[in-house]
Amino acid sequence: MTKKQQLIVDIIQWILIGILVIACSIVFMGKCNIQEREKTLLKQNTYIRIHNSKQIATLTKKNTELSDSIIVLTKKLEECSKQK
Repeated sequence: MTKKQQLIVDIIQWILIGILVIACSIVFMGKCNIQEREKTLLKQNTYIRIHNSKQIATLTKKNTELSDSIIVLTKKLEECSKQK
């Protein structure tokens, strides 16, 4: 090969190396972004689970209170009906 041909081959090789470096960095950055999104989703999912469990606990407490009040009212109605 002549010097000119060798120079052209060298330039093409460096261009290909540059393209590969850019492609690898894009793939690596994409994986980092995916991992960050997964971490964010896990945090949000944990928040949602905590919120839901608190909401369930609150609703359970209200349900218990309502059922207790129904029992009390039923007993009062029974007493009233017995008095008549």
